[in-house]
Amino acid sequence: MKSDINISNWFTTPVSYKFLTEIDNNKIKEYSYTLKEYCDGNKISNQGGWQSKNLNITENEEIKKLTIEIIKESFKFLKVFSMKKEYNLYFENIWININKKCDFNTPHIHPNSFISGVYYVDCNEESGRIVFENPCQPFDCFINGEEIESINSYNAGKAFHIPQKNKLVLFPSYLNHYVEPNRSTEDRISLSFNLSLKK
Repeated sequence: MKSDINISNWFTTPVSYKFLTEIDNNKIKEYSYTLKEYCDGNKISNQGGWQSKNLNITENEEIKKLTIEIIKESFKFLKVFSMKKEYNLYFENIWININKKCDFNTPHIHPNSFISGVYYVDCNEESGRIVFENPCQPFDCFINGEEIESINSYNAGKAFHIPQKNKLVLFPSYLNHYVEPNRSTEDRISLSFNLSLKK
């Protein structure tokens, strides 16, 4: 049956993901634990977890290799926004996260950047999902979740990404998100980062 309604989609929020199988996670994992042993961490959105200070990407060859792949995938992601070609991307910061059992990250955004993301070094399905909240606020006051027959991009209040090794997730920096508690006995190791635009 043909519909007689015309739909115009606006205010769409893209989230991209890709598996970077050429990255050696064991090398990054070893570097992460070494850094944690000798360096104090930051306390920002992390509750109980360790978060490194901003990394010097030239100090570790595997992280340097990873950042090249991140930039490559981020340029593809940037095309979704129809940005001018003369814009380039550069790292504002990149850091390591180590979440032990029950550690989590509270809701937050990443100001002063354009694209943010996470790369999973070591994790499993119980390590804690990254949860993206609908930027159309207050969405929960508009739709009662109990009345929804099936979740789709029009009625979802939240979207989830299950952590998987070698998975790179990119999203706009304005998108509010958090990390669920790690329910596993294994550490959840990831790298987070922010990219900005530069002419």
